[in-house]
Amino acid sequence: MNWRRYNGRKKLAIIVPIYNVADYLKDCLNSLLKQGVPEKELQIILVDEGSTDNSAQIAQKFVEKYPNFFELHQFENAGLGAARNRGTRLARARFITYVDSDDIVAPNSYEYMLGILERTGSQIITGNVHRFNSKKEWLNNIHARSHLGDFENTSLKEHPELIWDSTSWNKIFCLDFLKENNLYFPEGVLYEDIPMINPAFAAAKSIDIVKRMVYLWRAREGSITESSTDAKAVLDRITITEIALAGLKKYNAPNEILDILYLKSLNLGIISMLRKEKYEYISLERKQELFNSLKEYLEKFPSDTLYQAKFDKLIYFDKVLKAKTQEEFDEITSKYLKNEIGFSGYWNDAGQYVLKSDYSDLEKIVTSDDLEIHPKIEEVVFEDDSANCKMKLATLSQAKNI
Repeated sequence: MNWRRYNGRKKLAIIVPIYNVADYLKDCLNSLLKQGVPEKELQIILVDEGSTDNSAQIAQKFVEKYPNFFELHQFENAGLGAARNRGTRLARARFITYVDSDDIVAPNSYEYMLGILERTGSQIITGNVHRFNSKKEWLNNIHARSHLGDFENTSLKEHPELIWDSTSWNKIFCLDFLKENNLYFPEGVLYEDIPMINPAFAAAKSIDIVKRMVYLWRAREGSITESSTDAKAVLDRITITEIALAGLKKYNAPNEILDILYLKSLNLGIISMLRKEKYEYISLERKQELFNSLKEYLEKFPSDTLYQAKFDKLIYFDKVLKAKTQEEFDEITSKYLKNEIGFSGYWNDAGQYVLKSDYSDLEKIVTSDDLEIHPKIEEVVFEDDSANCKMKLATLSQAKNI
């Protein structure tokens, strides 16, 4: 369908929330000018959320230099979800995408993705992601797990691995599709992508997946991922997972899909947001809230799904479910965060390797998720023959705690 039939709307609206990103904003905005999409087809909406550095001034300079591309809107800070929703309501385009203002969109990614969408008529297209910092760029494991190839006109049922791809900024959406299904970001919580993206995948009749890297996700200190290590991070993770599950059920996602999200929340979410150096500073009242919420959340899990969690986490969650007081919970959590839940294993009569721990009566047949491979340097030898300095490295790949 020709986009020009859409009442004069532009082809693509790009929503860029901004809050104190002066060191990175120029790189982000410059990358949006290298997408191969004509000026007349782009609406780049900059949403400044009360920045206290010079981010707003940088954004204004782009508006002045490229007035046909950029527009700046300023609001009081209400969080990332609110900023994205404000941008969505300002959008006047057929398609919409979201960009975090410290990241970079790979050159010509939008031209490539829009070309596919216009051919297939899908509601969503999602692309691969690399992480990067000032020194290097590397494949992001989560997206590598969800982007296994190039697929057009597919669905979440056909590709349940898409549940692992819960970021908003490596995708382009049909704007009417989001509005018709009331797919907005929750506000006032962290990790707001998950409860919007997972239901969107379930609601979409057609999805395109591209293995090509389209987005560079910056790794930096001070980001939500790096800094959210207190009780709020865990509580919000529980909240957004429950919202996402409700959204998946609303669009009749099969149990297989729900189980993947459950398992993802066990292995990569919830308690993973806590850090041992921060936990001791959490107030007793907050720890009690954390205990109550986590126990209530775990009680909703199907037992067979809970049992699939990584073994150290399975032991921890089982202990939490059995704990009766906040003091017990505190002791269990401190032990877990200090990596003091050790385990070993043995071969059973069926030739299966079974994990066990002195800290629990639970046992579990090992899975690939339980084995975290770590390269270990065992020997470094320097030989000086007056001509060359030779270094011999012996490495051993070993499974954690086994």
